[in-house]
Amino acid sequence: MANRGWPLAACISLALLMGLASAGAIGALTLTDTAGRQVALAATPERIVALTPSAIETLFAIGAGPAVVGRGASPTAFPPEAEALPVVDSVEAIIRLRPDLVVSHPNHHRFSPQILEHLQTPTLLLQHRSVAEVLANITLLGAATGRDGPAEVLRRSLHERVQRLTAPSAASRPQVLLLFGTPRSFLAMGEDTYAGDLLRLAGGQNVASQFMHHRPGGFHPLSLELIVKSRPQWVLVVSHGDPARVAEAYRKELESNPAWRRLGAVSLGRVHVLPDDLFATSPGPRLDQALVHLRQVLSSEAAHDR
Repeated sequence: MANRGWPLAACISLALLMGLASAGAIGALTLTDTAGRQVALAATPERIVALTPSAIETLFAIGAGPAVVGRGASPTAFPPEAEALPVVDSVEAIIRLRPDLVVSHPNHHRFSPQILEHLQTPTLLLQHRSVAEVLANITLLGAATGRDGPAEVLRRSLHERVQRLTAPSAASRPQVLLLFGTPRSFLAMGEDTYAGDLLRLAGGQNVASQFMHHRPGGFHPLSLELIVKSRPQWVLVVSHGDPARVAEAYRKELESNPAWRRLGAVSLGRVHVLPDDLFATSPGPRLDQALVHLRQVLSSEAAHDR
């Protein structure tokens, strides 16, 4: 679960203590990434391949953008200047760019960390299952690139904005079903996911949690029977691709399926596709925008109910 019992500042402090350790030689550093791996850097990286949009966005935000020489094959990149970076679609493409650091995600199966390690390319694997983990990644990338100061400024600013945007505790919280995927192939997202953690901070109640006790991982199949039983007031969808097309696909499927039509959220038109770049591909410096978006959605429900 995503550090729910810890204050956000305490989580970040712990990440700092666990993630940074001097290797002794001047310019050398050993970092512990969020997959628990020890990654040794002989010097400040000058050529970085960032395989995830979140890593690209964070590196540019802390001023390390000039060192990024390649990016993963996502359709878009943020900020706009990252669009011009060479796109890597194989290990061979990474090798041709001669990076001294690769930044990826533990589930990025196309580029095996073991292969990169065999080629002696330091590889940081960064997970982002919670807001606290996203903030810790900013600190980690700052340390890896020699941009500790700008990274701390960004992390502190985001932390403060998240605190201001966090909804106060309330006896009544909007009941929300979080889904990931297409209308015919989806998984329910639990509280120990990035979107689930944002939902908690925005003041929503994740209805899938009641069916996920003692089940590891943040994504689980959930039958329509259980979905109907949970009676969500909102169905929020995280899906890769154009939000308008995803929304239209969900609308057609939900309106044609008798089980889905039994949900009040569907009959009231409360099925909302969340922006892909804020909730799926790029958890990073714009996490406060994601939190604002969620709060606006949930407040619109409150306005409908009045």
